[in-house]
Amino acid sequence: MRKKLNELIDRHELKGVTFNDCLNACPYSLEELRSSSRIRELVDWRHVCILFSYKETINLSNTGLELNRTHSSVIHSIKEIDKGLYEINQNIEAVKWYNKNRKNLCYMRSTKVIKPEAV
Repeated sequence: MRKKLNELIDRHELKGVTFNDCLNACPYSLEELRSSSRIRELVDWRHVCILFSYKETINLSNTGLELNRTHSSVIHSIKEIDKGLYEINQNIEAVKWYNKNRKNLCYMRSTKVIKPEAV
């Protein structure tokens, strides 16, 4: 599993991108991500958040607890991302965009400008 994760990180150029970047770029709240909802877009975002959480914790059980899932759900999410589905890749790009632009976004928030929608 660790090898597959490293391949995904390299393929998508995710070094330096954190779970918090993912949560900030995600249009859903942590409570919604932890819910049992099966709305397609929310599920895709959940997969992406699980990837970033697992990247930081490197423990299937702890990652699952973070998002109210089992270790097998974490494995499934990483496999889904590995398939390269278009929607999931778009979400990963949104998280990377957020990570790249977060300093500007923090400045914009402090001057009362609303955060732009993720790409």
